[in-house]
Amino acid sequence: MLMPDEYPGGSLPSGLVAVNPSGALVVNISSSNVTGAGPFNIEADTEAVPPLKAGDFVVNAVDGKTYRLISTTKSGEKMTLKASEIDQSSPYELMFMKFKGTVEEIMAKFSPDSETRAKALTLNLFSYYYDDYIINDASFKLRLRNNTSIDLILDGNAEVGWFWAGGWVEIKLQLTGNFSLEAQMLAKKTWGTEKMLANPSQLFWLGPIPFQVSMPVYIGVEATVQALGEFKTGFNIVAGAGARFGAQIGWPTKAFFTPIAYCDIVSTPFEASFEGSVTVTPYLSIRPTLSVAWILHAGVDVRAYIEGVVAGKVTFKPGLMTGNVSLDLNVGLKGNGFVALGVDWLGLYQKWDMGTLFHWKHNLYHWGWDASMEHPASLSTPQNFNANVNPDGSVGLSWSPVNLAAGYYVYKKVAGNLVDRYFTKELSYLDKLKLTNGFAYTYTVSAVNGVVESPQSLSQVETITPLAAPGGFALTSNPSGSIGLSWSPVNGALQYKITRTATGGVPAKTIFTSATSIIDTALTTNVLYSYYVQSMNYAGEGTPTATKTTNAPLCAAPEGLMINSLSTRIVGLKWNSSVGATCYLLVRENTNTHVKKYFFTTGTTFDDETIEYDSYYIYKVCAKNYIGYGNYSTQLPLKTASANDPQVILTSPSMNEVFLCYSTYGWTGQITLAGKAVTGSFLPVDRVYYKVDSDAYQTAVACGATNFSITYYRNISEGNHTFYMYCVDFQNKTSLTNIIPFSMGKIKYLYSFGSSGSGNGQFDYPTAMDIDELGYLYILDGCSVQKINTNGNFTLRIGSEGTNNGQLGTKTGSYAEDLACNLGDGTLCVADSANYRVQAFNPSTGAYMRKFGEEGTPSSTNALAMSWLNSIASINTGGDYNKVYLLRIAAPIMQVKKFNTYGSFFGQWGAFGSGSGQFSYDSTIAYSDNYLYLSDPYNYRIQKLQITGAFVYSIGSSGTGNGQFNTPAKIDVDGTYIYVTDSGNNRIQVFDKNSGSYYWKFGSFGSGTSQFNYPQDIVVNGNFIYVLDSGNDRVQVFQKSF
Repeated sequence: MLMPDEYPGGSLPSGLVAVNPSGALVVNISSSNVTGAGPFNIEADTEAVPPLKAGDFVVNAVDGKTYRLISTTKSGEKMTLKASEIDQSSPYELMFMKFKGTVEEIMAKFSPDSETRAKALTLNLFSYYYDDYIINDASFKLRLRNNTSIDLILDGNAEVGWFWAGGWVEIKLQLTGNFSLEAQMLAKKTWGTEKMLANPSQLFWLGPIPFQVSMPVYIGVEATVQALGEFKTGFNIVAGAGARFGAQIGWPTKAFFTPIAYCDIVSTPFEASFEGSVTVTPYLSIRPTLSVAWILHAGVDVRAYIEGVVAGKVTFKPGLMTGNVSLDLNVGLKGNGFVALGVDWLGLYQKWDMGTLFHWKHNLYHWGWDASMEHPASLSTPQNFNANVNPDGSVGLSWSPVNLAAGYYVYKKVAGNLVDRYFTKELSYLDKLKLTNGFAYTYTVSAVNGVVESPQSLSQVETITPLAAPGGFALTSNPSGSIGLSWSPVNGALQYKITRTATGGVPAKTIFTSATSIIDTALTTNVLYSYYVQSMNYAGEGTPTATKTTNAPLCAAPEGLMINSLSTRIVGLKWNSSVGATCYLLVRENTNTHVKKYFFTTGTTFDDETIEYDSYYIYKVCAKNYIGYGNYSTQLPLKTASANDPQVILTSPSMNEVFLCYSTYGWTGQITLAGKAVTGSFLPVDRVYYKVDSDAYQTAVACGATNFSITYYRNISEGNHTFYMYCVDFQNKTSLTNIIPFSMGKIKYLYSFGSSGSGNGQFDYPTAMDIDELGYLYILDGCSVQKINTNGNFTLRIGSEGTNNGQLGTKTGSYAEDLACNLGDGTLCVADSANYRVQAFNPSTGAYMRKFGEEGTPSSTNALAMSWLNSIASINTGGDYNKVYLLRIAAPIMQVKKFNTYGSFFGQWGAFGSGSGQFSYDSTIAYSDNYLYLSDPYNYRIQKLQITGAFVYSIGSSGTGNGQFNTPAKIDVDGTYIYVTDSGNNRIQVFDKNSGSYYWKFGSFGSGTSQFNYPQDIVVNGNFIYVLDSGNDRVQVFQKSF
């Protein structure tokens, strides 16, 4: 390793121009062999080239270009340098280039032509430089180099495309530094011995001055032992942090903020080398000398010598493994001139060497051994390069691997101009950037590593064709005041652009969507709107559709405005819905004062609770859609009650009350009418009259009575009905007729309990429920069971999360699946699916009792092996009073297994599939009267089976109609009916137990009363139905009449 001030021979070569990061020298080299793609073989005189290393930079004095050295080969007086031009070097070149130029110079050289880039400000906050010898003497040199700077950088970029313009500003704080430690050690020792063989001389006079010519002959031996060692290590670091703010207008429009954080450290591997040599030189020396008066001397030392050079050199460098051993035998003649001046008798003498006058040497014998393993001198060109335009406008590129390549450059050109260069380590690249329909793009690929870049592959030219116009483009003018647009999908489209123009000075609008339809609601009445659609991909917009025009209508006037209910202080109104309405405006006008009152509602009913006595009102209603209010309905007049008139004040029934139908008693309707009849005068009420729907009025109270209570029996059909009642006093004045709507049904909502949470009485998506003989509900909520009475009061929590006895589920999020109250032995059995077992608890105390089951695949020899338990059913009648059935779900093995609560095995059957008696995932099981009932959600059915597995019948198919299912969950069975939680349809369906025929349904999606959100289980106890409304984290309680 050479420092700039250590060039051998003293003076530096005239071509020295710079110093590389490695510390080696950079020289000017004269050559003309630099045509083609490279790498190049550059020849230079050996004496003009200092020691160089792979990775150093050299400058060609002929063309002024800079090259990076790959390897050197010495041949006589010539040295061949294999090098690559920097512009085509490896992806790591920029890091080295930073040591040869400023950041601005580097960016100016390497910035892509497709960008307008500005380095607005680089503020140096800190700079530190150190480069000096720590030790510098003849035998050991230690040098430390450190260059560190901290810069605040503001960088900018602006770009313009066909349909967009944008840019970004980047601010960051950057640390740049390099550190290296270099050392050199030289140990050298020379021994010599010499003996004169003869010294013939002759004295002669030239006038008064005596001259003496002598010719002494010496024989001698010189021996030199030399050891040279050196090492180098260090690193370069570039680290920074900041942020990039950017925006783009056009298509697409976006703004972004990107944090910046990077740290690149390039370490210089530890390099060390050691060289040792031993040289023994026997010689014969003749030294002609001319002396004048013994004062002035001049002569030539002519030394004919035989060099027996034993040069054993061994060099070790990590990563290169270079080594050589050689032996040379040379003969030669060398002459050194000198001039001396002195006075012998005074002891004065001074000699000046004139250097080597001539040197001739001839090699008689050479032996050497050389082994090296360096980085590859070149890479082959990537083969099988292919390019294809994808339907989405991107261009897919692929090629075969190149041996020893670290990565690949992909070049993209348009009309011969470089657009971009991408780097990838893969054998393919998907180009999605800066593409435009109709342009022809030329692609090539080259292989690179840390030293060289291969020649570029054969080019591939691809032209991107615009996408076709979407087919089936249609406009729909909706009653809601919106315009619907739809079209067929286009293969390769990433999104669609809808352009809208309008009459009446309405500005144009552009809408983007990835769907194949939209509803345009931002509209105005009495305006014509025109639309066309274009598909878009990475290359821009495709061909537009034909333009279509339509307008948006207002809603029609609501029809059927009528009084739905009426009392002395409340009037209920209803009307028929108008197609497309988003809400309704109800207007009430007092015909005496002409004061108007406005009410807004989204429904088709409204209760006006602001009416006053002795008033005359007119009601009308209109519908509103997206573009405004439509026409008003027909007006509805109303006269309110007088303060002194008779009145019927009802306490029962209430508005919209539900009554149960008891068809088993021979009649369907039972209504209790309660309240009082009063009059404003001193005379009592004479008569009270009532009726249902269009029946004739009946007398409810005898003369003089005020309070009344009537049980009304009648065959009233299921559905919605209206009750009418009024009274008459002794002056024959008639009260306002009370109008009370009600309904008759088989199911009546009573109450609900539970809420979301983790506390007692709260739930987090509960999954199973059962009831014991004392009327307590057991609800499986995650990894515990809550015991709650039927009024919703919390009693006990059983189990916790874990794998120990008495714990349920696991900490990975898997839980128990089902539970069953076994009335035979008074246990609560839980299918602890995640732990592959059934656990039995004491339902009174919650104490753990026993368990059975283990993880594994069931076999004829190990019935207790269970891979997943999905359901459990208890047998509470007959001789199998303390048995349970387990449903094991793990395809392809689907089994129903029979045990007692102690784990004794009594048989199994079942198979995976969709045939009769087969079942699929998430199936559940229920037992009743020696039959099993299976909910088979992924086959959309309920199956009734004998306890032997024999098929009886199945119910259902996929759908939303009566008797159809959408992932039915758990079921319950009483003496007559099957109750199914039709979870995906958010309802309960009831079927006849014997025939399987559809009987009844109730429920809909929502969080209100009688609404469900994916119910998971149901329990029937007498005339009461308990529904586990899992998605709403509650239990709803109903009463039934059947």
